[in-house]
Amino acid sequence: MYHLLSPHTILENFVTLTHPFLDNTTQPDRVDLKKAYRQFIAHHQPHTPTGDHAAALFSANNDHHSIMPNFFANEAVFADEHDTDFHKAHAPYQDALTRSQALQSAFQSLKQQDADFCFLFELLVNKVISSPEPTPGFSATNPKFQGIIFMMQDIIGTERGLKELMVHEFTHTALFLDERRHQYYTDYQLLEQKEHYIEAAISGLFLPIDRSLHSTIVSTEIFLLREKLLGHPTTLDGHPPTEKILKKTRTTLRRLQNHPIIPTLFTPRAHELLERCDAILPPL
Repeated sequence: MYHLLSPHTILENFVTLTHPFLDNTTQPDRVDLKKAYRQFIAHHQPHTPTGDHAAALFSANNDHHSIMPNFFANEAVFADEHDTDFHKAHAPYQDALTRSQALQSAFQSLKQQDADFCFLFELLVNKVISSPEPTPGFSATNPKFQGIIFMMQDIIGTERGLKELMVHEFTHTALFLDERRHQYYTDYQLLEQKEHYIEAAISGLFLPIDRSLHSTIVSTEIFLLREKLLGHPTTLDGHPPTEKILKKTRTTLRRLQNHPIIPTLFTPRAHELLERCDAILPPL
């Protein structure tokens, strides 16, 4: 989303959606914007914790234990089930505090590389939770819990790989806002019908069309992140090597393009995003 479209697009979505909740509309600063965002979430999702301006971005405690059952039980959760390579590898961040500190350190390093991205991350994300509870799924977001990211005990990656994981979950978070503003589908009930499921780009699991579209966009974003900033790893680091991601993403993209209900199910915005992915991803 950040590289696929632009930082301006993300900020424009944010300002458009939160403007009704903005007290200072003349020259709002970051504090004003963040306050409006919290009020926006509280209005649309009163069950979602938003914290306050003094709350730390990265957390390793059990403060949000109460939301976990609903967060992960909801079928909308975008939990990343990766391929078997992940399950064979040792997870180095099983301790929640170690995980949270490693993520915070990686984020500070990313700030030195791309301050604009990190500004948007801090704007759209209210909490990155390294839960002490053993919950499989690597990392997760949920459109019904805007601004919350969970990083689980089985995430794998060097500092570079942790940066990828944060960009991955930020992309989902930014897409949730883009979809709220533009709408991606003409009939949301069709998304729930299993006969329309498509193989996802990164995990290879068969998922609803909306999650397959997200997977394709996130994979494209990771490819662009590697091209522009982090380089291409030769081994598993946050995500599989680029060649493996591209093969799965191209397959998912082709299945989306050839799916018989896509021409009428997708709105112009969804078609635009899919076309951008197609134009950016190199052919196999």
